[in-house]
Amino acid sequence: MYYYVVSGLMGAVVAVLIAMLARSNYFILAGLAPLFPTFALFAHILSYRVGGNGQVRDVALFGAFSIIPYLFYVLGVYFALTKFRFEIAIPMGLVLWAISAAIVYVLWNRA
Repeated sequence: MYYYVVSGLMGAVVAVLIAMLARSNYFILAGLAPLFPTFALFAHILSYRVGGNGQVRDVALFGAFSIIPYLFYVLGVYFALTKFRFEIAIPMGLVLWAISAAIVYVLWNRA
């Protein structure tokens, strides 16, 4: 139970940090803050408790590949905003994330 409470608090801290950065002169750092490995830390800790070093290595490696869907999301939003309103660009980025995440997952399971 302790891990769930701490992970929720860490997530809240990162969310507040993003909000504060977005409203500051350092707003560009709001793009870096979501990449702080808050939840990866908990995935690694919990994976270690369940499956040891081997499971953590698998989770860490798959986490590296999870950067691909994030990249599709960010680039999708970036380029969509040149032609569409924000309300359209964000869902377009999410669709790109979902498609690329599904592809990464399927390819991972084939390997």
